[in-house]
Amino acid sequence: MKQRCSNPNHKSYKDYGGRGVRICSDWVNNPKSFYNWAMNNGYQKGLQIDRRDNDGNYEPSNCRFVSVAINSQNRRSTVLDEDTAKRIRELRKKTGWGPTKLSRTLGISRSGISAMLYDDTWNSNK
Repeated sequence: MKQRCSNPNHKSYKDYGGRGVRICSDWVNNPKSFYNWAMNNGYQKGLQIDRRDNDGNYEPSNCRFVSVAINSQNRRSTVLDEDTAKRIRELRKKTGWGPTKLSRTLGISRSGISAMLYDDTWNSNK
């Protein structure tokens, strides 16, 4: 989080700090504050920090902990909505293709497709 937002040499800086995404000063200046917030707000091993508003900052009111599958849906590169999810399910049913082939064919992240197909992250009949 800190590297993505503050280190111009980090590979993901352009998608975070380069877009103006910041970390609240309390967390930057007091790592214990972040730790305490995390422990009181759902942190568990295997979860990732996620910003509810993908254009917002890392701050208590905009952050939560989620699974990798949920987090992958929030990427700007993930182009999933209900219509796309329906199209993916129909194509999978018709072809039997797995997430990798669907991803390559549709140009949508494999993790986003997997989350939609295998998790309860999209409300629809599977």
